[in-house]
Amino acid sequence: MERTVFKNQNFYILLITFPGILLCWNLWTFWNSKNLIALIPAIIQIIILGLIFTKNKQAKLAIKIWAIILIAGPSLSILGNTIKVLLGDEILSKIMPLIIQILILTAGLYINHFNNTTVEVKNIEEFQNQ
Repeated sequence: MERTVFKNQNFYILLITFPGILLCWNLWTFWNSKNLIALIPAIIQIIILGLIFTKNKQAKLAIKIWAIILIAGPSLSILGNTIKVLLGDEILSKIMPLIIQILILTAGLYINHFNNTTVEVKNIEEFQNQ
């Protein structure tokens, strides 16, 4: 039987904290707006947190897919806002959302990097022998 092993404890804590904060944000958004769309990322974050807590062998793949979503979404948003500004839209109203998108993109890049370098899927027998 295989299990996910996190070699970097700080990264493991980040993987619990970051989706946890996003989960709280999405649930708060759903609660205040009654917008069912906010439940989609919340469900994804619950699944990711469940896989991380149980150290399921699919946790590494789930983290990688989530990181790709965190990279692709903000990248497209940054590209779209850049095109709008180049076509003559006002730049001041786009600064704060752009900064947030850049921070999310950076977080996705770091999560992907650390997932590739510090997370392994090992057999339980190998894990118990260490």
